[in-house]
Amino acid sequence: MNQTPPNIDTLRRDAEAGRPGACYNLGVWLLNGDGGEPDPAAARVQFERAAEQGHAPSYSALGYLALRGQGGDPAAAYACFDEAARQGFQEAVYRRGEMRAAGVGTAADLSAARQDFSAAVDHPQAQLHLAYCMELGLGGPRDPAAATALTVIAARSGDPAGLLALGQRLERGHTLPADACAARWCYEESARRGCPEATSAAADLDCGAPASPPDLDRLSAPDNDLDRPLPGPSIETRSWRPRVFCIHDMLSLWERSHLIRLAAPLLRPSQVIQRGSGENAAAGGRRSGVTRLTSGLKDVVVASIERRIADLTHLPAENGEPIAVLHYGAGDEYRPHYDYFDPQVAGRDIPLSRGGQRLATFMIYLSGVAAGGQTRFPETGLTIDPTPGMGVLFFNVHPDGELDPASLHAGLPVEQGRKWLATRWIREHVYTGTV
Repeated sequence: MNQTPPNIDTLRRDAEAGRPGACYNLGVWLLNGDGGEPDPAAARVQFERAAEQGHAPSYSALGYLALRGQGGDPAAAYACFDEAARQGFQEAVYRRGEMRAAGVGTAADLSAARQDFSAAVDHPQAQLHLAYCMELGLGGPRDPAAATALTVIAARSGDPAGLLALGQRLERGHTLPADACAARWCYEESARRGCPEATSAAADLDCGAPASPPDLDRLSAPDNDLDRPLPGPSIETRSWRPRVFCIHDMLSLWERSHLIRLAAPLLRPSQVIQRGSGENAAAGGRRSGVTRLTSGLKDVVVASIERRIADLTHLPAENGEPIAVLHYGAGDEYRPHYDYFDPQVAGRDIPLSRGGQRLATFMIYLSGVAAGGQTRFPETGLTIDPTPGMGVLFFNVHPDGELDPASLHAGLPVEQGRKWLATRWIREHVYTGTV
């Protein structure tokens, strides 16, 4: 929703007359704050006036507001997207698919989600998420060649995420002949179009010759016989006190970039749970930015990662707090701290009431760091370097449920560059907080 009306006075008159297109465009103008500060409440009024006349884009806009607004109302959002989707509005079909995939506002149904992505195939993100489903066999049979063909379509449109995904396939020769120079060109073009993660991917790829654009017409017929997917996660034990495990090849480059893309525009200063009150507040020992991937941001990729974490930890997915994506710039750190809640500390009854104790912490490094940014367990001296795509699982309590003081850990200062990290805290019961 980024339209700017050419004549606001005329638009207001047409909206006042009840013309649905004008009401919608005025709502977009108000929501974007093109005339000053964004005014979601006034925008909602205009969208509702147009929706009363069956205007599909306005239904979709109301769904967006219900999903991303203060507090959020996933069920209402789903109803709005569903109505607009029934009228064939592609953005709404795609959004409905995401909600079906993630089980937000409706029952999770990967098969129906996949059908929605297919129906909205002219939408670049729908193309990539359908490719993702086909790659992993979510909601239907696995078909890597078809996934690659969709990725080529997205790349052809100039979508930066599509170019990144195509570069990844060309780099590893996945359903396509490996072509490092073409892969580097895709990464460079993706970076030029606004994907910062592609910059490091290009720099890390030495193709021995100048980068050259791929022949997209030739790539439009991928071959499943060339299916060489990324290796599955492998687990390395790093410590038994505390229990710490590294999970190599946890996420692909495209998955990592996707999480960063979701989180980056919504970063806010990180907080910690305060002694006494049990509420979140800023703290001097923690310098970073954070976005929590709650229902308004949860999509098929986030849901898939949550299921992957549940499978690896053997802890129910519903026990996990929303994934938190954190950004640490130069000098940022998180001083030694515990992730568990000490019941002897005043105010800890409040977070404990939202799902019980934090049994485990699952971190995933979304980026590398030029210097610094390690995760350190000072009680044992264990230090883990941030390796892109690697997960780190550690337990905050002993198998008998006793708190483990050796789980004390710190995010060391970033000395050069930046660090992106995804964290999911897993409770002993179903998590009931809203964050």
